[in-house]
Amino acid sequence: MVEKNSVAAIRVRSATHLRLGAVAVKQIRNLSRMQLIRTLAAWRPDLTGFRDPTTATKIALKHLARRYLELHDEIADFDRPIHALVEELEPTLLERVGVGYQSAAQLLITAGANPEGLTSEASFAMLCGAAPLPASSGMTTRHRHNRGDDRAANSALHMIAVSRWRMDPKTQAYVARKRAFGHSNPEILRCLKRFITREILYLLKDCDRVTPQSHRPLDTPKGVNGTPYTSKESADVPGVGCAPFARDRRNMTTR
Repeated sequence: MVEKNSVAAIRVRSATHLRLGAVAVKQIRNLSRMQLIRTLAAWRPDLTGFRDPTTATKIALKHLARRYLELHDEIADFDRPIHALVEELEPTLLERVGVGYQSAAQLLITAGANPEGLTSEASFAMLCGAAPLPASSGMTTRHRHNRGDDRAANSALHMIAVSRWRMDPKTQAYVARKRAFGHSNPEILRCLKRFITREILYLLKDCDRVTPQSHRPLDTPKGVNGTPYTSKESADVPGVGCAPFARDRRNMTTR
């Protein structure tokens, strides 16, 4: 990410201030990310001309692009074992709309490192930074995003919520209803992330490999015969889960 942003910043400065020349600017204009990176990595600037601002900029862009490609390959190497571990630990996470390998891996890491955060929906939401914070004023009742706790887990929830917002019809219908009631996009996103934490929590509670048995939550909802509900069953049980979302949970995305 740092290398990509650095390349973008240098490219803008080069085109506007250093004036690389019509040919060089045309080469890097309107390219996709990987096309830009590979084009810059293939440049062959004169290394002896480093005192010239234009040549120095080309040298910097070339080295940043090469570093980006190296990191890209390293990430690909790490992705393979991560994919295998996620499929081994909790493959049902990947069956949910918008949940990819990286998001699932981060949520598993957060849950495994903080077993005390799985004791309730509220504690898990607080752990992931998805617990709503009061921001009311006068006659207006509002909540805002929680900026604390595990930001990596919150980022994973954010990516899942954005993916569902863009491509899932049920989530889009939910967003439309929320907008009809006057909710802003940040408020809707907060609701989506809070719902996703509830969904993920019950999946993790069903997974014995996430936390040791001695740290298993004791408040898992029970059925009439005393057996715990599964994540799918609990979604249909009135009164189980986060009260603010009870009236909307049947219209949210589950698969």
